[in-house]
Amino acid sequence: MKQNNLTIGTRISGNFLIILCLLLGVSLTGILGFRKIVDNASEVIEGNKLDGILAQKEVDHLVWVNQVNALLTDEKVTTLDVQTDDHKCGFGQWLYGDGRKEAEILVPDLKKLFSAIEKPHYLLHESAKAIKDAYRPVDTRLAEFLSQKKIEHLLWTHKIKDSLLNRSEEFDIQLDPTQCSLGKWIVSEKTMSLKKTDKEFSMILDEMILPHKMLHESAHIIKSFLKEKKIEQAHAYYLENTMKYGEKTLEVIDRMILWHHEKMKGIETAHTIYFETTMPALTEIQTLLKGIRKIARENIMSDQIMLFSARHSKNTVVYLSLFAVLAGVILSFLTVRGLNSLLKAIAGGIDDSASQVALAAREIATSSQSLAENAAEQAATVEETSSSIHEMTAHSRQTSEMTRSTQELMNRNIENSGQSLKAIIEITTQINQIVADGDKMGEIIKTIDQIAFQTNLLALNAAVEAARAGEAGAGFAVVADEVRNLAIKSTKAARTTQELLDETISRIGQVSVSIGTMNRNFEGIVESAAIIGEKTDGITSASLEVARGLDQIATATTEIDKITQQIAGNSEESAAASEELSAQAEEMGSMVAELTRMVYGKKYSRVKQIKPQMNQKALIMK
Repeated sequence: MKQNNLTIGTRISGNFLIILCLLLGVSLTGILGFRKIVDNASEVIEGNKLDGILAQKEVDHLVWVNQVNALLTDEKVTTLDVQTDDHKCGFGQWLYGDGRKEAEILVPDLKKLFSAIEKPHYLLHESAKAIKDAYRPVDTRLAEFLSQKKIEHLLWTHKIKDSLLNRSEEFDIQLDPTQCSLGKWIVSEKTMSLKKTDKEFSMILDEMILPHKMLHESAHIIKSFLKEKKIEQAHAYYLENTMKYGEKTLEVIDRMILWHHEKMKGIETAHTIYFETTMPALTEIQTLLKGIRKIARENIMSDQIMLFSARHSKNTVVYLSLFAVLAGVILSFLTVRGLNSLLKAIAGGIDDSASQVALAAREIATSSQSLAENAAEQAATVEETSSSIHEMTAHSRQTSEMTRSTQELMNRNIENSGQSLKAIIEITTQINQIVADGDKMGEIIKTIDQIAFQTNLLALNAAVEAARAGEAGAGFAVVADEVRNLAIKSTKAARTTQELLDETISRIGQVSVSIGTMNRNFEGIVESAAIIGEKTDGITSASLEVARGLDQIATATTEIDKITQQIAGNSEESAAASEELSAQAEEMGSMVAELTRMVYGKKYSRVKQIKPQMNQKALIMK
């Protein structure tokens, strides 16, 4: 079908239909592009949220393990107050709840890692249960204290023996059983509290009270014998009572030390569980969490990709909009030029209907002008859309920067937590060494006990010999010499004990330094966690700004639709004006035959030709 055979209404309608199709294409492209941007932004936000949750779970497990370790290293902590059910802790609720399902939908490759992390997570919480069952609260320095009291009471009995040998009525010892260091410990609030909670300790303590009291009362009786110059009675009472109650008191102290060693075995078992089960499980969990975060970042759209997609959508909408405006202007120009050429060709032969034809031409020009104005409004709307996309791109960059800062702070927290764990390991090593030194001190104390016992027997023999021989007792000198030798051995053993105690004090100092380091590191974690919270707020604000930008884009799209409808109305007005022009042309004669054919088609035959030049111009309509 040739272009010259088309009616004016068909040409105008066709041109406007092309413009409408172009505008509709621009609108659909913009809507699809905006929807893609929204989907991409949602995926980026969900990915960042998942990464933040997993990073927080790493920190939560470090804090959880630190609380377990506090039970083993901090004497002030006597109960394990952590969640031991792997389904009820924060990570367990997320792992066995909707959070894991959403993460697997977002990144299906995470299913295997989530399944792999279930076992070490279960073992981690089970180790806490085992530690809680094995741990028994006890003063770790009690054995050392009781050993010291044992030595002091041996010296106490030796001082009484020295007073007997020297026949001195003055005793440089504590005679009140409630005022000596052991007596004060027996009646102390801490000891009474332990007695109420531990039945075995209560029984041993009850067995200690009476012989300890009788031991001190024997000193009063011996002192009274010496004042009355009853030396033999004093010696006899010392051998029969003081030695008996002294040995009984020392025996009960030994039983108390053995009880303490049994309690310490529970703590040692808890330490073993911590290092052999808890720490390996924690390490495996952290490794798997890092792997999960890595896979999630690899499979979820990044901020840079989202920005690239947004720029591509923006450019597509801008180019299509410019093309639609240009096509509308060109079609309008061609339509107006063709009509003007036709009207100029037949204007000379139209007199009666000149005013009607002019009016119709003005109406067509008005419609064309309205079409141009609408095209300009369309360009302005597209410009607003482009501005909104620029603003949304800027906010997306801000979101990216905040996310990057959050990642750096989270890595710093993990590094500080690693240093804290190293300090904890150093603390545990020093504590084990202290326990080993305690065993050495036990061996030395046993040596002192044996020497003291032999010394007592020799002293007894010396006293008996002296009593029998009087001043001329020759055997007393031999026994006294042996006593001095044993005393020298006792002095060496005591010196060795003192050196070990000094080393123990030094190691305890090192433990304090390590604990200080651990505390400073965890303070850093707390500060970083606060900064992370601020960054998260910033991310939320940026996300709100993105939402506002999308609202502006939606508004601009609505404006495009309104303008398209207005263009359609103008097209109908132009068609009506063309029909009116055709009705006026029917009244013309042979001079408007060509115009009639062009308006109504070939069904009207050509009537009369006007001048060749005019007919040629009328037929040439582009």
